[in-house]
Amino acid sequence: MKKILSVIILTLAGTYVLAQTGNIGNTVQEGDFNFHFRQQSGIHSSDVYQNSSAGTVDDKNVVTVTQSNRSLDNLTGNESIVKQYGLGHESTITQIGKNNAETYIGADGLGNIDQNTNNTTSIYQYGADNYGKQVVRGGSANESYLGLEQYGTDNQATQIASWSTYSTGFASQAGSDNSVWQQVDGTVNSVSVVQSGDRNTSFQWIKDGSSSNNSVNTNQSGNENNARIVTKGNNNEFLLTQNGHNNQSVGTSGDQYSNGIQTGNVNNTKLSQYGNNNQVMMEQVGDGNSINGYTFMGAAQVGDHNTYKFSQNGLENKSFSNQFGDHNRSDINQNSNGSISNISQQGQVNSAIIFQGNL
Repeated sequence: MKKILSVIILTLAGTYVLAQTGNIGNTVQEGDFNFHFRQQSGIHSSDVYQNSSAGTVDDKNVVTVTQSNRSLDNLTGNESIVKQYGLGHESTITQIGKNNAETYIGADGLGNIDQNTNNTTSIYQYGADNYGKQVVRGGSANESYLGLEQYGTDNQATQIASWSTYSTGFASQAGSDNSVWQQVDGTVNSVSVVQSGDRNTSFQWIKDGSSSNNSVNTNQSGNENNARIVTKGNNNEFLLTQNGHNNQSVGTSGDQYSNGIQTGNVNNTKLSQYGNNNQVMMEQVGDGNSINGYTFMGAAQVGDHNTYKFSQNGLENKSFSNQFGDHNRSDINQNSNGSISNISQQGQVNSAIIFQGNL
């Protein structure tokens, strides 16, 4: 009788799908306080959908999916898709091997778009050729957390939050030849990327011009990495740190994403690069913008054969930069009124050019 009772309790508490080999698992749960756990070993497909009435943030559903692929050829892998609609959900996907993981929170143009708040989604992937995607959809993706960690090579990560407030996106990649895409719109959001390895790429995009008070942080350690940050709106801040050689940070006018790296007023860029043969090209369009570093000294490049190019268009903008090393170059172009530019170079065979013109 005790054994039967325990089975009944487990059934009421949630859905369990234990170790499988080569199976397809689909689960649909309607209502609140649902719990789903799935563990798969081999080559699998997992699809979980949860829909709650979302009375309060405490009426949350929980999803946990673990998949491992130990195939010798590593040509096939697992796929896991989680869709949750309502408030206060939690989902965790852990995959080992060559895998595809996607998490969607909220409705895409349907249903009550205000019920997409206080959600947490986490994806952990180990191995090569993984793809992870997290999307908070609808018009109110508030107070959500998107966490994605990948360990290996040739991995791809995508995080998107639409019209969000007080949400956090964090992507971490350890390995080489990886890429991250982060897109956020709204106010008081924070997105960050940490990459360690070589030939990694990150792209962070605050898309809408009415977005404000957002923070964007990129940290890359290794060689031949590329960081690209595009922000639109006012009072946004981005911080960039690169450690290694032959790294690049680029934001050019007229590309397919925006008309500049930062468009708006009272934006701030903080930059640090450590190593040789690094390059940074940035543009700010608006008034009261600034570029500096993590300290009062200003933006910094430490190493040899580095290039720093910066353009500001607007009123009362400020640029402070420092270069430490030999054969470095710094070009500042301020097409504005009431702007200030300071360049400090320590080393040999360096060049500095400042152009200031009126609007």
